[in-house]
Formats: sequence, C-alpha cells, structure tokens
Amino acid sequence: MSESEIPQKARKPMHLLIAVVVGAIWLSLLLWMTVQYANPVMLNRAQILRSQAVLDGRFPTLENEFIAVKDGEPQEEIQPFHFSNFSELSIQPDQEYLIPVIFDGDKVIVTPSPIKDIPLIYPVTDEARKQLAEIAQSAAKK
Repeated sequence: MSESEIPQKARKPMHLLIAVVVGAIWLSLLLWMTVQYANPVMLNRAQILRSQAVLDGRFPTLENEFIAVKDGEPQEEIQPFHFSNFSELSIQPDQEYLIPVIFDGDKVIVTPSPIKDIPLIYPVTDEARKQLAEIAQSAAKK
C-alpha cells in the first residue's frame, strides 16, 4: 500500500458521514414540513356565502346537541342547536367547530357544500377564523 492511498481511504468514511448527516437533516425538515402544513383547514367560500349564519361551538358528546361558544366559553343562555342533517356530519366530541347554517322555520340545517352537496363543518383554528373574517369582509363589500 502506498502512502497516497492512505488519505484516500480515510476520506471515504468522512464523505459517507457527511452524506448521512445531510440526508438526516433533509428528512427531518421534510417531516417537520409535513407535520406543520399537512391538511390545513380550507373553508368553502361558496358554502359560507350561501349560509345565513356561521355558528361557533362544540358538541359535548356524539349526540345532536351543539353548544354555542364565544371566546372559548360555552354560552349557557343560548339554547343548544339541533341540526336536521346531523347524521351526515362527522364530529369529534368537545372539539370546537365553525358550522355554516341555514334556518328553515324551526329547523337548523348545516349548509350543504355546492360542490358535493354534503354538509361541511370546520375545526376551529386561527387560520379558519382568519379565512371566515376575510370571506365576511369581501361579502360585505359587495
């Protein structure tokens, strides 16, 4: 073995180590981006505009009883809402939702999406509230 071959052999593990570290950092960033930005809530603008109101509240159980919420606090003085199309909803108990509704006499109906004609409800996030405010603001200008 000549002297010129020794440094070259010593460099191979270093190149491998650098490649592994760069790969691990890249995969970590991809994982972080996936967790951070996966499945953002996107309000259906047409559904919101067809609605008479958007209720903010939660279902304490899996039953058809929706309790209005304001600033995170249940509004006990407001009667719970019961939706006529509740069976079409997919809910998690005690999660806060924004629910676009139409009032038809004493019936409260979750507004169907104009795309698939199914009622869509939205988990409350800061982004969802921001989108709702933007939709309301643009509707008020018209």
